[in-house]
Amino acid sequence: MEVVVKELNITESTETKDVFVEGYISAPVKDLANEVISEEALKKIVKDVINPPYNKVFLEHAPFKQNTSAVEKIPIGII
Repeated sequence: MEVVVKELNITESTETKDVFVEGYISAPVKDLANEVISEEALKKIVKDVINPPYNKVFLEHAPFKQNTSAVEKIPIGII
């Protein structure tokens, strides 16, 4: 699978150390698990993923994988 980055803008601020990344949560293409999430399904979950507790971003969906370490369960960001 090829990762395509169409545009990435990085700005630095002396006021904050926050980093904002804009992109897609998923796309209607076959993923590494050989699954396709339809565009309709993605539209249905939009309201859920922007609200706690479902708005947390983890590396490789760590809390949902078995045998994850405590460090892996720490969110790296929020939606």
